[in-house]
Amino acid sequence: MIKGCQKKIIVVQGGESSPFESAFFLMRRDVSDGGSGDVLREADRIISEGLPRLEVCRRRRERLSKIFLSAGSFFLGLLLGAGICAIFALFSR
Repeated sequence: MIKGCQKKIIVVQGGESSPFESAFFLMRRDVSDGGSGDVLREADRIISEGLPRLEVCRRRRERLSKIFLSAGSFFLGLLLGAGICAIFALFSR
């Protein structure tokens, strides 16, 4: 347990449409309490700037999953076609 350690923490709760449940910001000791409105605006700005990057990552992940699904379907069809051709080749002799 750490004794004598004090941290100023700002907790910003995310809304229902936000991917964040809550965000925690640890403040330096040299920041005064007088600019708490500025600090909250800055915290909101940081959170809102992170949201477009999350959306880009989600779209990229969806695109990659579609590509892998298409490639997997192609190779599965190729394998099944080869198997059917092999069966016909065995029975045609």
